[in-house]
Amino acid sequence: MVRSMMAQANVLLSFWEDVILTTTYILNRVPSKSIPSTPYELWYSRKPNLEGLRPWGSV
Repeated sequence: MVRSMMAQANVLLSFWEDVILTTTYILNRVPSKSIPSTPYELWYSRKPNLEGLRPWGSV
């Protein structure tokens, strides 16, 4: 997912850390097959706010 995001946004390798943090943020907020909800919901007992999500590299 990290490589795909970097290729799609055409960003330099120097941004790899930001892409990894963003990927982790996204993956913690999407449903998983192994658990009935998202990791975020398991940790915080509430649904995550997804209003601030934007395509990577759009800002």
